[in-house]
Amino acid sequence: MRKELMDDIQAKQVNINTAYLYLNILQESESMAITLSRLIRSSRKFQLG
Repeated sequence: MRKELMDDIQAKQVNINTAYLYLNILQESESMAITLSRLIRSSRKFQLG
């Protein structure tokens, strides 16, 4: 999704402000998913001893 959005931004086919907001949401969502995954893995290791 990010690659497609970057291509659209470069082709100037979208409103730059909207595209920037959407790109930030995608990046933050990815970061949250990675952090949550690490937290789950750490929690599992802690529970198992």
